[in-house]
Amino acid sequence: TQDLQKWRKSGNRLFRCFVNATKANPVSLSC
Repeated sequence: TQDLQKWRKSGNRLFRCFVNATKANPVSLSC
């Protein structure tokens, strides 16, 4: 369960980064 929480946390960070990157520049998706 602890691993799942860790995975969700990192997943949320990646998702946020992805959303921010898409808003800023839809072409470049490098975080």
